[in-house]
Amino acid sequence: MTPESYAKIVRAGAIYDIVATAALAIPPMAYIVLQIVQWLDLQLGFGTEFLPVDPTSMFFLNLAGCFVIVWAVAKLRNPTPEMGRLDALLRFALVALQLWNVAQGATPILLGIAAVLLIIGILELRQPAPELPRATPVTSS
Repeated sequence: MTPESYAKIVRAGAIYDIVATAALAIPPMAYIVLQIVQWLDLQLGFGTEFLPVDPTSMFFLNLAGCFVIVWAVAKLRNPTPEMGRLDALLRFALVALQLWNVAQGATPILLGIAAVLLIIGILELRQPAPELPRATPVTSS
């Protein structure tokens, strides 16, 4: 994989993160996202119990949304292998949290999100080929 294609993977992950979480940074939008997840859970027949979200929990949801957006912008601006590796680590931590929460009774919809995070994280762990030094043209005098 070339460094350019690796940077595209990191940028694509950042764009996914912004699209998937931007609404969570805004309280009224976060409520709508949670209602959509609850509706989808019902339509898929999971029957997960959703508790009302209190203001403190909403604050932490919004805070996480803000952090994800800032981190995604950093990756868009600097899609280096170091950023990709750190992002992969974060994605794997989030997958572990999603699996734990589903085991505790959270909606299985989280497993779909975990699959996307896992795929992006694995791609970000791939090693880009080192850049070869460019040949200097030989000139004859």
